[in-house]
Amino acid sequence: MEQIFRTKLDKEAQILLKVPSLLGFRDRNMVAPLLLDASQKLKDNLLLQGLLAEHGLAGLEYHPGYTLKVQTLGNLRLWRGKEEIGSKEWQREKALELFLLLFLNRGKYLPREIIFDTLWPEDDLETAARNFKVSLNAVRKALEPDRTAQQTSFYILRSRSNYGFNPQASYVLDAEELERLIRLGDSAAHPHHQAELYREAIKLYRGDFLEDLPYLEWVADERERLRSLFLDTADKLARYLYEREENEEALKLTELLLQHDPCWEPAYLLQMKIYARTNRPFLAVKVYQRCCAVLDRELNVTPMPAIERFYQKLTSKM
Repeated sequence: MEQIFRTKLDKEAQILLKVPSLLGFRDRNMVAPLLLDASQKLKDNLLLQGLLAEHGLAGLEYHPGYTLKVQTLGNLRLWRGKEEIGSKEWQREKALELFLLLFLNRGKYLPREIIFDTLWPEDDLETAARNFKVSLNAVRKALEPDRTAQQTSFYILRSRSNYGFNPQASYVLDAEELERLIRLGDSAAHPHHQAELYREAIKLYRGDFLEDLPYLEWVADERERLRSLFLDTADKLARYLYEREENEEALKLTELLLQHDPCWEPAYLLQMKIYARTNRPFLAVKVYQRCCAVLDRELNVTPMPAIERFYQKLTSKM
């Protein structure tokens, strides 16, 4: 890399360093350690300094060389670039919780006292501080296993007694992508384009937010917010498909809705309407009976008036 910058790069070579490609670097962060290493020896190279600035590396001495990928919809999974971080790498459960606390509060520093109260609420100050130190080291090791003891952590930053996730770090988060696609769909001018964006968003929803960590009370609000966002979006897409008489896809979507919320009444009503208009009234009756049983068992209520009215109208013709 050093020799490359001692010569003048042509435009094609510069592009390979800047843009992810099959011929260059698929993850643009892969080039970061090489650029930083070269910068230590060629401090006055203008091309190199320009690339450092363009990659957000100016002033850094260390970069791990990959993008962090975080899957939070359904079971939690994390990757360093293409390499998945195994559960044993966290060494202890609280280390993973510490990472999540800092990552989900990215953009701000959390005081140690807030971290202690959230993760070790029953420990005295000395015990919490000791547990925090061990967990913090485990987080840094899991995220940056090749970092030396002399190098400052890239992902986890410290400011006095406050800690935070590096706002300059590259990451991919499925929950953010879900929201981005839904926002694009909401603002799409054409219904067909809107439906395609909603479909892509729904595919990302593999399950509730951090579904395998139900005991984390401090993520409950975010879990419910994302769940409501998914349900509302899937409901809008199901109604659109119903209006276009794309019956089978609409039925699949209503079943998906009921998998995530068995008490989602609009899904039952839509199923009844689809079965009725496709000459399957007895299936519509079964849907009604299922709806009644679920609502009675889960909420001790009867179906909403729209369902009752449609059922009465349906059975009067049978």
